[in-house]
Formats: sequence, C-alpha cells, structure tokens
Amino acid sequence: MPVIYRPANTIDAHLIGDLLRQADLPYRIEGEFLQGGIGELQAMGLLGIWVTDTDVDQAQSIIAAWENNVYPQ
Repeated sequence: MPVIYRPANTIDAHLIGDLLRQADLPYRIEGEFLQGGIGELQAMGLLGIWVTDTDVDQAQSIIAAWENNVYPQ
C-alpha cells in the first residue's frame, strides 16, 4: 500500500478519506494519533493516506479533482 497523499492536518485527512470512501476505495490514515504525542509544537509530515496498489490511479484522480475544486457535489 503506497502513500498517495500527505495531508496538512487530521481534518484534511478525513475529508480526503471521505471522498475515497464515496468512491468505494479502501484506504488507511496513518500517523493520525502521533500528532498529539509531540506536545505544543506542530508535527509536520506524520500523516499519510494509503491505498492499495490497484487503486492508486483512481485515488490520485479523486484527490487532484478535490484540490482543483472540481469534485462533483
């Protein structure tokens, strides 16, 4: 399972996760609970969204559409 997206924060991770779920793509959010262990300083680069090898292209297409604000409502 490759990392296909590095969200800036947990909210961003779950927004992307919901888009993937709507497309019936299995995914995993890694590093979500590591951010709280750092303390007062914001931890960067700990979050990642993973999908299966066969779903990479479709997931990247969904993320690109979301980033460009063209995802269908």
